[in-house]
Amino acid sequence: MPPIYFSSAMNQQEESAYNANVFLQLEKPLIFFDLETTGLDYQRDRIVELSAIKLNPDGSQSSLHYLLNPCIEIPEAATEIHGITNGMVADKPAFCDVADNVYDFFKNCDLAGYNIRRFDIPILMEEFHRCKLYPILLTETKVIDVLSVYTKKEPRDLSAAVRYYCKEELTKAHSAQADVEATMKVLKHQLLHYEDLKPNVNFLYNYSCDSDYIVDFSGKFGRNKKGQIIYKFGKYRDHAVDLDNKDHQSYLDWLANESGSSVEMKMAIKRIKLQHHCHKICDEWLKVKGIIASADKMLALYQAIASETNILPFIVTRTDKKLTITYTGNEVPPLYFANEDEKRTALFLLKNHLNTIEGSVDIQSALSSNFQTI
Repeated sequence: MPPIYFSSAMNQQEESAYNANVFLQLEKPLIFFDLETTGLDYQRDRIVELSAIKLNPDGSQSSLHYLLNPCIEIPEAATEIHGITNGMVADKPAFCDVADNVYDFFKNCDLAGYNIRRFDIPILMEEFHRCKLYPILLTETKVIDVLSVYTKKEPRDLSAAVRYYCKEELTKAHSAQADVEATMKVLKHQLLHYEDLKPNVNFLYNYSCDSDYIVDFSGKFGRNKKGQIIYKFGKYRDHAVDLDNKDHQSYLDWLANESGSSVEMKMAIKRIKLQHHCHKICDEWLKVKGIIASADKMLALYQAIASETNILPFIVTRTDKKLTITYTGNEVPPLYFANEDEKRTALFLLKNHLNTIEGSVDIQSALSSNFQTI
């Protein structure tokens, strides 16, 4: 079934929402989206409405909207919220009937929305998983959660956000189409309202989601202040994940193979194992090269990786997603980072080593020093 696009006939208010990409600096497409569902259990409930607007770096945009048959009953309590009844979706396609179109629309895009990180994204990933499609990867996808920006500035709900920032009332609340357009407008006004907010996806992703501490969208894992990945649930709650411990290995393997575990949980566990492997490689590289014994060299390396700038004695090269760090005057092979996850792991490792140095190095102050760039 082909995607359903919104009508091109828009009033001035609607048009302003559709021109929202003029206030953002985009490196790749950014999708604002919203879902209405049968309930709040992202593993068992289903999507009944999906609405999305894609903003492209060239200024163009496209839209996608579906009413979907969830193939399960829509509870009256859910209908009371979004107004979608079983009769309204009886003849509509199931998600898997349109999954290829939705996949093509969402792949290789960053995401934005209101309170999407802990619910909309996980339930959408579950729907894709049932169709064996995986367009959303945390390691490749930046997420701007407008709720996170809003609650840090003015803790309210979407209707109050529209009232506060846009000086108007939100009509048709809990209609996916109205909510996604309202969310775009709120973000635009937030950028106009707060001078310290920068109009680019990288800044807003870091600001709204504390990206350095995110391990999975649904928050089953997190990081402590040392940068260690910790459990946020279960028998090891608040303990650091230790993959050198057989009990932790067995626990994660059990979770990864448990039928009740979400696809997002399984992907998070795979990511944790890859980070652990990267951590060990980086640590060994620092020891072999003797960098670990020098605070100055570790600080220079931290700055070189973080800024991707050549800083003696380190040469940094970027080829697509691959980042290469070469230690000059040393024959040991360079260090490679295949993605941002591995880069972030190396930065956490360097911070940990610097914090254990006697006297404790003030990283932020040290990084403001003038390193010799080349």
